[in-house]
Amino acid sequence: MSLSLRLFGNITGDHAVVAGFMALIPLVVPSGVMGLGVCGSFMQAFIFTVLSMIYISGAVTHAEEH
Repeated sequence: MSLSLRLFGNITGDHAVVAGFMALIPLVVPSGVMGLGVCGSFMQAFIFTVLSMIYISGAVTHAEEH
């Protein structure tokens, strides 16, 4: 649950920053920020997936030992 909230917060924060730039500056600058946001979103999704696999494997390994 905490990983899901972290992922949601990071991606939502990026969208809020891009919306702020869109209100202040024309299309040229926000497109660069949006590209960085897409890269950051993919990175956050990758970290979410890896941490989820680590937590699940730890839980399964712990259950099998008993």
